[in-house]
Amino acid sequence: MRKGMNEQACPETFIEVKPEEFCREIVLDFQTMETGLATISLKPFAIGRYPVTNGQFHRFLQATHYKPQNGDAVTSELFLACWEPGAGLPQDLWFHPVTFVSYDDSVAYARWANGRLPTYKEWLYAACAPTNHKFPWGDTFSPDRCNVRESEQGGTTPVGYYSPQGDSPIGCADMMGNVWEWTATTLGDGEEFFVAMGPGWDHHSFQTEIVLDRSYRNHSVGFRVAKDLVDPGFFTAEIAEHAEPDRIGPSLMKTQKKPFRTPTGRGREAS
Repeated sequence: MRKGMNEQACPETFIEVKPEEFCREIVLDFQTMETGLATISLKPFAIGRYPVTNGQFHRFLQATHYKPQNGDAVTSELFLACWEPGAGLPQDLWFHPVTFVSYDDSVAYARWANGRLPTYKEWLYAACAPTNHKFPWGDTFSPDRCNVRESEQGGTTPVGYYSPQGDSPIGCADMMGNVWEWTATTLGDGEEFFVAMGPGWDHHSFQTEIVLDRSYRNHSVGFRVAKDLVDPGFFTAEIAEHAEPDRIGPSLMKTQKKPFRTPTGRGREAS
């Protein structure tokens, strides 16, 4: 039976990950979208079972009085655009994933929560390892297990709506669908464009990676939090204020007029 989150099941749950080496086809260079088999070896980490919700982000705003600092006038006006102007967060969206948040908005929340954003490889491991299937649940796509364009939901769903049938092998929900999720992985030496993993509810299931301008805000872009593990069973007490971003690919991208690149999956951007 499908369940969204409820007030008694607050989605502030972290899953400890003690990675084993695994081999998988990954994007080796996000500039050229070159893919290839790679052996992934990671340090232990923890990752949120769910994407961060509107309700969690609302508590963050109340505690910090955060105001977005980056972006032009257009992207700044899009900050939390699905919330009602002057009225705040609609109650029916409390347990939906927060959207219309930029990379910097997401990092600010993660630091407040004593965490960080996951890297591309950490996110991929949490979505598919150790079984290494094409989808979190197996190798056959099912629109009844995730919120993507084929599912025809037409918007976000409460986090955990497709649990447990859509969960990853380690127990993470919404790794396929609902929202694109910012990662800490950037292109080359620059810090202007970052990788997001998904897809979101408005893209197809074969579109799983995307490169976004750090100021980009959209109705299907959110995030989840990761944490370093000091010792098994214990999360870090604090994260460095200016943690070094993870990097993939050469620093070739200098300008970009469009807000985002076509998602991969050897496909095209959904029209």
